[in-house]
Amino acid sequence: MITRDATITKAAKDNNISEFPSNEQALVYFDKLTAWRPNVDEQDIFGYSRHTEQEIAEFIGKALSYSIVPALSTSALNEENFQKLYTFYTETHATEAIIALPYFAANADQFVQYVETSIKKALRGRGELDIAYAAHAILQWRIMQESANTNELISRLVYQVTAGQTNGMVTLLWVMCQLKKHGALSDSHINSLSDMLPMLFDNLHYAKHSNLSQESIGASLIRAGCIELAREIINNGTSEYNGLISMMEEAKTDALPEVRFA
Repeated sequence: MITRDATITKAAKDNNISEFPSNEQALVYFDKLTAWRPNVDEQDIFGYSRHTEQEIAEFIGKALSYSIVPALSTSALNEENFQKLYTFYTETHATEAIIALPYFAANADQFVQYVETSIKKALRGRGELDIAYAAHAILQWRIMQESANTNELISRLVYQVTAGQTNGMVTLLWVMCQLKKHGALSDSHINSLSDMLPMLFDNLHYAKHSNLSQESIGASLIRAGCIELAREIINNGTSEYNGLISMMEEAKTDALPEVRFA
């Protein structure tokens, strides 16, 4: 759902953690959390227990990605602990835990292939959570390290955005903004995005969709994301982006405030 995609992006924007556990505390929490597995209730015919257990898994994945793994010492980013995290991620389907994997890849080349493969698989997923968290994982990895692997993943991400598929698009546009701010987008990437944004913005005009369609519900959020990315490109660019400028002018009279004031 588009609304969950927007929630992911908002959480990332608000995720300014100023305090982390110590290295020693983080390792203790890491061992306990990665050892957790959901309880299987054979009598749970309505799925209530399964839903609760999955919520716990997602909460653990969030804690690992934003608090625990970032606080681990370099020596703790080793083979044994990678296997603990990777097994937790694959066995519990805690999608947000993928954001913790790049910390290991940035620390040692032996983990790069596993992390890159996991991210690519998530990007190909049908669920918007898989796509959104994979995009965040790419951003996190690139912030920590520039390499041929991160650059190739960014190119895949740009291609996915320019393909115009709306699944996870709110998050993808936000991640593009962050990558631009970190100087991680090439001129080719920026030109591709500049060509695509006006078309995406226009294709999601409210008059083109049923009021009850999923596209209509999420259209304003994606259109706002287009404006935010366009502004980042124009403000820090050296070329003329007439298409983006025209799109931003049109947005000033948009029916919805989240687009007008994006």
